[in-house]
Amino acid sequence: MLDVQTDDARQDPIQEIFLTDHTEFIGAASSFEELEEGDRVKVTPFDTTPDIPYFLASRVTVE
Repeated sequence: MLDVQTDDARQDPIQEIFLTDHTEFIGAASSFEELEEGDRVKVTPFDTTPDIPYFLASRVTVE
């Protein structure tokens, strides 16, 4: 799980993003273990049904 700080004023400032075995990492990190606190990331979620109350990351792009 990632705790991601968002700049989007329409959302809570901290979002919990859940990773799966199918989450793809692009950019400066190729896995969850390579992420460091303060890394800037863009998260692309999987399309899920509204009854799933959390974000599942399809892709994490690390800048």
